[in-house]
Amino acid sequence: MPKHRSKSSSSSDSGPEDRTPVKKVKEADEKPEEKRWQIDKMRFVTINEFRGVRRADIREYYERDGKTCPGKKGISLTLPQFEKLGDAFEEIKKALAN
Repeated sequence: MPKHRSKSSSSSDSGPEDRTPVKKVKEADEKPEEKRWQIDKMRFVTINEFRGVRRADIREYYERDGKTCPGKKGISLTLPQFEKLGDAFEEIKKALAN
């Protein structure tokens, strides 16, 4: 036989009320212009911050509605990773030339 649940007139099941105002999330257009270096027609290196960590972002871009937007293809390097790449740069350059 199915059990019937009694409905309580208490509103305690609704959880705590959050009275903190909602902060507006910045639109992409509202971001301050990032420093970026063009390395190809639609490839750029930018310095940005992700989860509180500054990174060098090497990324392919595309155009949409007259705006240049970052694509999925790319890599984001932390400062230690970028420094290791810099340390290996001459060796990589020689390997590419051969």
